[in-house]
Amino acid sequence: MQKESMNKKKNTTKGFTLVEIIVSVAIFAIIITSGIGALVTILDSYQKTQQQKNLNQALNYALDTMVREIRLGKNYGYDGIGSGDGTNNEITFDATDNRGEVRYSLSGGAVVLDRSGASIPRLNGTFSLTDSTSVQIDELSFTISGNSQTPSGNNRQPRVWITLAGHDVRDTDQVSTVVQTLVSQRTLNI
Repeated sequence: MQKESMNKKKNTTKGFTLVEIIVSVAIFAIIITSGIGALVTILDSYQKTQQQKNLNQALNYALDTMVREIRLGKNYGYDGIGSGDGTNNEITFDATDNRGEVRYSLSGGAVVLDRSGASIPRLNGTFSLTDSTSVQIDELSFTISGNSQTPSGNNRQPRVWITLAGHDVRDTDQVSTVVQTLVSQRTLNI
């Protein structure tokens, strides 16, 4: 009798049953799946945030460059055909410090600076202010007021209203971001 009880003790080793293992693997799989889903959502949000940041930087760079030069310019005018509502998609003006005539326009989805007549030859030429491979400019418009070349012909302080809109080319939603500013001439041109 003693031998039989010893054999029973040897055969009763502790361990997990098949059902316990299946339940624990199922719970582990649910936890891992939800964790991976959260990680994918976080990475997608990060990517969209980076795209928006790059778009904002490109739009602000183009806008700041135009503002800096327009503020010091004179003899503002339109070189292109207007939209009928008083706005135009390009502007021309004379830059200060013998930097020639400047024209800002929209070409091929990019903001383009075209300069001619500068006393320093390297300043002349056509330069893109935005990279159309990453940022697509949807709208660029200028409205001039208070300039002798405007239809009203008054001698008020010249002002230029700039509207710039664009989207990131990698963004599948293609939601445009719009930035606007009003620039006044630094010195009155009478």
